[in-house]
Amino acid sequence: MAKNSDENVQNTDREKTEGVENESAEAEENLPEADEVRVINQLTTGFRVIVIALLLTSVLYTLALTGIGNLAWQGPARGSLIENDGRIVGSKLIGQAFNSDRYFHPRPSSKSYDAMDSGSANLAPTNEKLVNRARNILDRLEEEGVRAEEVPVSFVTESGSALDPHITPASAKLQVPRIARATGLGREKLREIVNEHVKGKFLGLYGEKRVNVLKLNLEIDSLLESG
Repeated sequence: MAKNSDENVQNTDREKTEGVENESAEAEENLPEADEVRVINQLTTGFRVIVIALLLTSVLYTLALTGIGNLAWQGPARGSLIENDGRIVGSKLIGQAFNSDRYFHPRPSSKSYDAMDSGSANLAPTNEKLVNRARNILDRLEEEGVRAEEVPVSFVTESGSALDPHITPASAKLQVPRIARATGLGREKLREIVNEHVKGKFLGLYGEKRVNVLKLNLEIDSLLESG
């Protein structure tokens, strides 16, 4: 009987051992292979890196630059807007169309000064459209008593963006007689306004002397309103 009991115990132990081994084998079969685990870890790490990079470069970097720009250069960061009596009337970087005789006129624009469609028509000097446009401007100025040789080339051609808000001081002064007749303001006063608004070359070297057309016309409005 004792012998049978020992055999039973041994059989039971053997069955338990085999059961544990079978469970271990099944567990090992269900575990992913080492290469598969490595790939999953790499993909997870890569995804995290992409998310962090997007947050840093597309969100935090943009917000930081916008904040710094608004603090250090509030005007340029918001479009260099010009206000008059608490109302935004334009930007000092974007030209506008002025056709009234009482105002200074800007350079021509084939884009109607549309900031969403920036870019010159890039017409060749022999292009018929350019020739006709220049001739029309010169004819109008001739009616005002301005000779063609007095007109700067820039005043009958558009800028590379077709949005230039400036004209040369000479282009402004040749319009003084017309504005004086239309507004009743003295010619000397108008020339004085032009001279006050002349901006020099950048660092004294780059670009040309220029005046902002919108600012000139706002000055005219101010003088007329004050009587």
